[in-house]
Parts: sequence; C-alpha cells; structure tokens
Amino acid sequence: MKVIKLDDKRTLSEKVYDRLKELIMDGELERGTKITETSIAKMFDVSPTPVREAFRRLASDGLIEVASWKGVIVKGIEQKDLLEIYECREALEGMVGKLAVRNITEEDIEILEGILERCNDAETPEILIELNTEFHNELLRIARNERLSKLLNELMVVILYDRDILGRYSVRRKEIVAEHLDILKYLKKKDEKKVSELMSKHIRNGYEFIKNHN
Repeated sequence: MKVIKLDDKRTLSEKVYDRLKELIMDGELERGTKITETSIAKMFDVSPTPVREAFRRLASDGLIEVASWKGVIVKGIEQKDLLEIYECREALEGMVGKLAVRNITEEDIEILEGILERCNDAETPEILIELNTEFHNELLRIARNERLSKLLNELMVVILYDRDILGRYSVRRKEIVAEHLDILKYLKKKDEKKVSELMSKHIRNGYEFIKNHN
C-alpha cells in the first residue's frame, strides 16, 4: 500500500476514519479485504492508536467487521443497508423541513438564495457538490434541533454515494438544483407540510437515482 498524507486540522483518528471510509465506499478497499492496524498505520504514516479508534467507528458504521478469530474485514455497504439508511434520512430530512419553516427568518432565506444563486455560477461538479452540502447544512442549522442534527450526522456515510453520483451525472445535478429551488419556494410561503414533503421526496429521489445508476 502506498503512503497517503493526511493534511488538515482534524485529529489523526478523524482523518484516518474519513479517508478509510472514502476508500471503502469508493470500492478501493473491496468487500472481504482483510486489513490490520499495522498495514493501515503504515499506509497513513501514523501510529496504531488513531487507526484503532477509526476501526471502532467504522465497525459502528457497519463498514468493517472486527472479529478476534479472523481480524478486521471490510464489509462495505450493501443495497439493503443503503435502503435502510435512506429511509431513515428521508424521514429525518422531512422533519428538518418542518422545523425550518417554523424557525426561518428573512436573513436565513437570503442565505439560502445566495447558495442557490452560486449554483448557477458553479463551474465544476465539485463546486456544485459543496453547495448541495451547504444547502442541507444550512437547513439543518435553521431547524435548530441538536438531536436531529446528531442523528443525521450518523447517517452521513451515504453522502459519499451522493457525491459520487453528483460527480458523474449532470442530469442529477440539475434535478437537485431544481428540487432545492422548489423547497425554497415553499419555505418562503411558510408551508410546513409542503416543505416537509418536498424534503422527503428529495432524499427519496436521490436514493432511486443511486439505485438505478450504481
């Protein structure tokens, strides 16, 4: 394995966790692959301690299996897992929409409008991907519910699937911008039921697209 440099302000365990998760979700670490603390520590040029913590989190995510008799095995994510995660996210994002309607201010609307305006000027898929994430993060901030935020963060393993699809398919990128515009339209109208429905449908559309193009 080649050495991979980890450069930013996150803790070492967070860096190792995030990068390993990407490698697993992208298929670079294939399902059934056996990995060890030593090999991963060498790959990232770190001590075994942050790797051990990363393994613990990945096991909690269901992406690896840690068994004393066979070591650490990459599980990846199956279609059934993906469906369950998106079903949960669909329900939770609907709640985000409902709470956002209750709490949104004119300043919040201006921020969301600014994000969507920047989508029109996005020159690369990568920029649009970041703006998509920013839009959802902003809605979550507006919802002002810490427990809801924590629950959604636990499901964010699927964001790598979203990013991959957004990067590869311009048709889905256009659909997402249109769906976000529709959500903002009804946020302005303070239509709690409609925004909740649109948020849930937005996530469901994402899953259906991934299922059909994965």
